[in-house]
Amino acid sequence: MNVAENRQNVPMAIQENRAAVPMTVAEGGGTPGGLNRKADKVVGAVAGNLAGLDANGNRVREITENSAKANAVLLDKHAEPVLTGGLSNTLRYRWFDLSFLFSYQFGGYSYDNWAQKTEHGGNDMEANIPTYYADNWKKPGDISQYEIFIDTPTEAMNKVTTDRRLHSSDFIRLKTLTFGVTLPQNWTKPAGIQSARVFCAANNLWTWARYSYYDPEAVVGGKAIWGTPPLKTLTFGVNVNF
Repeated sequence: MNVAENRQNVPMAIQENRAAVPMTVAEGGGTPGGLNRKADKVVGAVAGNLAGLDANGNRVREITENSAKANAVLLDKHAEPVLTGGLSNTLRYRWFDLSFLFSYQFGGYSYDNWAQKTEHGGNDMEANIPTYYADNWKKPGDISQYEIFIDTPTEAMNKVTTDRRLHSSDFIRLKTLTFGVTLPQNWTKPAGIQSARVFCAANNLWTWARYSYYDPEAVVGGKAIWGTPPLKTLTFGVNVNF
């Protein structure tokens, strides 16, 4: 079993500097750039989090229906996981062997860039929409973080960078699982074979993710775009020694 903890020590002067320089997830043109790095700590600021600071520097949250009036707010969330590691073992009993490897990470975050295009709320009636829009707001009394879906809305969410697209990248994954059977030598030696083993190996067979709409290992630099998730594979083989 192995465990690694990621700690970053940011001097107070740098922290004050960071707070004085607002940063946004969007880097221009409405295209989010993921979690940004300031000094030696990754932080994110989200334009769609409708909040600002009062004269004393305290955070004040106000509601507005005009996204242009929304203030960028620093979020102390980072792309790098705080804890990473794995657990592996091999078990043997007579002819049989079973080995496995689990990997995991906790404490990191990612921004869903792809949702910036697909969460349009009806702004592009020819474009795809995420399946979770089935749970969007439809009538008074509904509670949902996804807006009503109408043709050409006044406020199109694909033009707004928001912290609702900021997700935990925590996961636990069964990376490898192998089961093998070694044939007894009194079966193989008459055929001139010293040893023979038949096995089946699976990769990425099972994954738990805190946010499972995209694969946490398909994230690059805190951004989930079009990354291909690790493939599930199943392999059968025979090892023969003469």
